[in-house]
Amino acid sequence: MNAELRKVKVYDGMSRETTAFNAELWIDGKLAAHVENDGGGGPNFLRWVDMMHGKSAFQKAFDAWTEAMPPVPVEDEWAIGRDFGPMAMDAELWIGEEVERIALEQQLRRACGRNTLIRLEGDAANEWRTFKPAMKFTPDLAAKLRAKHGANLIEIINERFIKGAK
Repeated sequence: MNAELRKVKVYDGMSRETTAFNAELWIDGKLAAHVENDGGGGPNFLRWVDMMHGKSAFQKAFDAWTEAMPPVPVEDEWAIGRDFGPMAMDAELWIGEEVERIALEQQLRRACGRNTLIRLEGDAANEWRTFKPAMKFTPDLAAKLRAKHGANLIEIINERFIKGAK
C-alpha cells in the first residue's frame, strides 16, 4: 500500500496543543479521506470518501497498514526520565508524524530560498545552521563549505530542493 498526505496546510496560529492542519489522504493514487485537526489537543478528524453506513474500505486498509508498522520510540520531552517504551504505530500517530515531516520540509524550503542551511556533526535531526548576513546558496558556496567543514558537514539542506535531486 502507498499512503501519502497531499495538500497539507498547517495553521500555526491556531495550533495550541496539537498541530492545526488540513490535508488529503491518498491511498494507492486515490483520494481516500479529508483529514483535519483544529489544534486544540484532540484527535485528527478523517472524513472517508467511501464511508457508507459507518464502514469504509479505505479506513480498514489504512488502519491495518499502519498497525503493521514497527513501534516508534518515545522522544517527547514529557517522557524524559520515564520508561514508556516504544509506542505502537497507528493511523493517528502516522498522520501526526507525516504532518510534522511535511511542515518541516515546507519551512526548510522557504528558508532555503533566502539563505544557505547546513547541518554539522553533533546537530540534532531537526536542527540546522544559517549564516548572518544571509548567504544565498550557490554551487561555489557549497564547494567552500565542503572544503571548510570536511567530514563534519552532514548535509547542505538546500541541495534537497535542487530540481532533479532526491
